[in-house]
Amino acid sequence: MFGKTIAKFSGKPGQVTKTQLTITLIEHEMGHLLGLVDQGSPMLNTHIDTGNGAHCKNGVCLMNYLIETSDNGSGFIPGLDRDCQADLRGNGGK
Repeated sequence: MFGKTIAKFSGKPGQVTKTQLTITLIEHEMGHLLGLVDQGSPMLNTHIDTGNGAHCKNGVCLMNYLIETSDNGSGFIPGLDRDCQADLRGNGGK
């Protein structure tokens, strides 16, 4: 589904690996399926980026609209910020 985009933005010098980008993208899309950022799971605190649809305004949250594709050598895959985690817990998650 996202094959061309993944190939374009990963695996080359200075970019994250294809695996890192694929995992990040799948986890991000799963967040949407779980209703994060006002897509079915009510927000306990308003944290929607109104300029970018159903995405978190926190730049380091997995649910932000931007995915980091430059390789800083850390292999870092972003996680959910406190607001997104709280929304999942508020919707019955643990």
